[in-house]
Amino acid sequence: MELLPREYLVKTNDLDQADWNYKPVLGFIQRRRFQLIVKLLGPTRYDRALDVGYGSGVFLPELARHATEVSGVDPHDRNGEATGALQKVGVDATLYSAPAEHLPMADGSYDLVVVVSALEFVTDIDQVCREMARVLTPDGTLCVVTPGQSALIDLGLRVLSGEKAEDSFSGGRAKVVPTLNRYFTTVQVAEFPPLAPRSLRLYTALKFKPRREATSTARMGDSVAS
Repeated sequence: MELLPREYLVKTNDLDQADWNYKPVLGFIQRRRFQLIVKLLGPTRYDRALDVGYGSGVFLPELARHATEVSGVDPHDRNGEATGALQKVGVDATLYSAPAEHLPMADGSYDLVVVVSALEFVTDIDQVCREMARVLTPDGTLCVVTPGQSALIDLGLRVLSGEKAEDSFSGGRAKVVPTLNRYFTTVQVAEFPPLAPRSLRLYTALKFKPRREATSTARMGDSVAS
């Protein structure tokens, strides 16, 4: 698996913890998120892939191995620095500064959308789901990784990082999967650790296909808004 090297990471905001991928123990756990996505992608080669909440672009080098063209979108304004960092490792990515609730892409622009531990932080998950359904092709693929939630997991995070989970997530974790299921159909699930009980499940990765009615509604709403 190919991630952006630590020395090229651009700290984009206080929630950008890409450097955790290179720390002892915590890094091993963090990298499992990306390995779950790779597992879901399988051998399929995609035409155009979008990383929603790309942060410093840590996953884009690996995503570029699975798609002909790669893009990223994030609210921060350090796209130029992130683009330069990616070019140092031979990755040409088109990066956008915009909230996930208002993706600056045309309908049906991508056959793959990837979201790694980002939906927990958005203000309006329903709107983000509508936007992702809109920019996906009718048979496109959405892959999402979301962190687990339990007292044991949150305690482990506090021990390893010094962070309190809910200081960052603010209740967002519990909303992610139920909201996604309203707009997309699950076709594959991968977990870490595999077969672990919910209280010890650190990450869940899900592969979706857009529901036809959700895509139609999202595009109709975009047309009315424009």
